[in-house]
Order: sequence, then structure tokens, then C-alpha cells
Amino acid sequence: MLEVAGTRLVFTVHCSKGTYIRSLVEDIAAKAGTVAHTARLHRESVAEFQAEDMIELPRVEEAAEKSLAALRDSLLPPDAALQTLPAVALEEDAGRRFMAGQTVSAAQDGAANGLSRVYGGAGEFLGVGELSDGSQVAPRRVFLTGEKNP
Repeated sequence: MLEVAGTRLVFTVHCSKGTYIRSLVEDIAAKAGTVAHTARLHRESVAEFQAEDMIELPRVEEAAEKSLAALRDSLLPPDAALQTLPAVALEEDAGRRFMAGQTVSAAQDGAANGLSRVYGGAGEFLGVGELSDGSQVAPRRVFLTGEKNP
């Protein structure tokens, strides 16, 4: 609890994904024998991303109005949110077939089966694949950004 001012409560919550803060507010009010609503909700972090790294929606909209390039420059690449997944690199031909929805060979010594970030021959992020037998990767979510992996 950070602040109590009349009928207003200000508090922080550290929670796991799937927690509905608005429902939590209603539950707290019910325990107090009253009703409540959420006046302001501010996310402080999501996984490894912190509030200081986040961009407010008006800034995103402003960048989009200027140009798509300005919008792209203000956002992280899609694979930034997937850094906990192992990376799989494909040769150029295998990358094209992966993008077409085909399961391809990806020799990954000692790689664990499961979801992985998949990159093409030029280092571009292709999507999320599922590695099996340590040598086959099947597309699960494919999207080419045109950006190379930094």
C-alpha cells in the first residue's frame, strides 16, 4: 500500500501473467464491503522489460504519423521478447523453406527439443519454430521483419 486518501487507495502489485488487476481491485473492495473501480493502471515491468524502457502510446502514435521508419526505430525487434528461447540458425535455402511452412533440417548440437527463435542465413529473424530430435525445426509462428539479428 502506497497511499490511502479518503476513498482512494494507491498500491503496487507484483504478480504473474494472467493476473487481472481490475478483478483484484474489485475483490479488495468486496472484502471492505464496498465497490471500486480502477482509475489508473501503470505497468512497471513485463518479464525482463522495465518501465523506463517502455514507450507511452501517444509517442508510438506520433512516430507512426511521421513515418513507418520512425515507428520502427522506436520499437524493439520482435525477437527481443523471445530471448529466453534458444536460437536456431538456418542456411539460406532452409530459411526459405521454413518461411513457406516446411519443416527443415537444422543441425543444432546438444540443442533441447522445444520452441526456439529461428534466424535465416543473413541473420534475419524468421519466427518461432519447434525443434525436434535436435535436428528438425518446424515453423510455429513465422514473420519476416527484414531486420538482422544484432
